[in-house]
Amino acid sequence: MGAPTVPPLFENWHDGGFLVSEANGHRSRDGIVLTGGVYVMAGTILSRLALPPPPPPGSDARGDAGAASVVAGTPERENTGDGVLRFTDPPCASSSPYGRYVCTFTSRNTFDVSGPDELGATAQQTGAPVVVGGLSFVIEQGAKRFAAGDTFAITFNAADPFDIGTPGIWMPWNPVATDGSEVVAGLLFGSRDTTRMDRAAVAIVRDAEVNASELAWPSDVTPYQMQIAGDQLRAAGILLR
Repeated sequence: MGAPTVPPLFENWHDGGFLVSEANGHRSRDGIVLTGGVYVMAGTILSRLALPPPPPPGSDARGDAGAASVVAGTPERENTGDGVLRFTDPPCASSSPYGRYVCTFTSRNTFDVSGPDELGATAQQTGAPVVVGGLSFVIEQGAKRFAAGDTFAITFNAADPFDIGTPGIWMPWNPVATDGSEVVAGLLFGSRDTTRMDRAAVAIVRDAEVNASELAWPSDVTPYQMQIAGDQLRAAGILLR
């Protein structure tokens, strides 16, 4: 009788499975807001971009829960409409999730809202109050009407930036980028799906030892780029083993 055939066992990436050691308590970890538009695996090398600059007066709001800022359009596309997004009073509730909320117009007067933790609202109207996750605002038309594809992005952070760990826009490392995302800032502790919206996550950002073979490197990374990434991680006290 021949030996039995045993199917191969494929083990998935585990949250924090790449860690060899970390500092006492939670010193090595920070809460982050993760973006990227893809499923991001545990152990992915991350970069961090600074938050957008403060908006003009009248376009920001601050409440007991935190501070929110607004950016109209995107770097690639300015809005067709010249209307504004204004926060109502109070602008945010103590339970409002931190992260990025995006309003995307589907017609001249109608827009959808997506936010962290699968929050969202559809078919919202200009001129009417909107409340999503406790964040309350209204989008007003200007002299030029909005068009499908116009956007407003609301970034809502804790009043004290240290309340959310390391602030900024976190995304998978891109070694060939030139916008700052080519600089390594940490490692994603647990897998997160950012396909539809930004997610709250945890990153290893300092004082740790990790198994380099269990990190999620870009598929086309070169040995030189891996060396650069290792140097940048070591600068943060994260040692590759």
